[in-house]
Order: sequence, then C-alpha cells, then structure tokens
Amino acid sequence: SEIVLALEVLKGAQYTLALMDVANPAETGVVLWTLRSYARPKPTAALVTAATSDAGQLVKDEVLPSALPSPEEVLSWIQILHARDEMLDWPTPPIVGRITA
Repeated sequence: SEIVLALEVLKGAQYTLALMDVANPAETGVVLWTLRSYARPKPTAALVTAATSDAGQLVKDEVLPSALPSPEEVLSWIQILHARDEMLDWPTPPIVGRITA
C-alpha cells in the first residue's frame, strides 16, 4: 500500500504525521515502512502567455506554477528520477497481537 502526501516543507521545520485507525496485521512480528521524499521538477521551459499592452504591442507575461498542484501532477513526480531522501525498511515496534475493543 502507498500513501502520497503533497506539501511544501521548510528547512529546519518539524512535521508530525499521525495515521489513525490503522489495524495491526494478524500475525506477530515487525512491519517495515519505507519513507521517500520527492522534489517537484522544475519546468524545462518558461511558461508564458500573450497579452496586449495599451500601445497595442504584444507583450509576454510569465505564468508562475500553481501553489497547489493538481493530484495528477503530484503523481507524475513519483519517479526515482525525482527522489530526494529515503529511509528503507524502517521497523515498527514489535507487533504482539491485535488489540480489539
């Protein structure tokens, strides 16, 4: 299973991720997690739009990327080419059994 979160992280800031209502596996043992971060790719060329000035001349205005990319755009980044940091096979505390209410 995979969970994809898209957010802008700041240098030196701390973040907490809490997953709720996650059921432990039925078997005892250890679950291994992999965490990986990806960088938003830089555009290969500037995006521009054409506009007309008051003098009737054609001018170009740069279009900046959206602060909130679409889910489809974010999913396109999930490639090894854009990978930054990763922690492979990070073990959870031992699972001794399921807790049921």
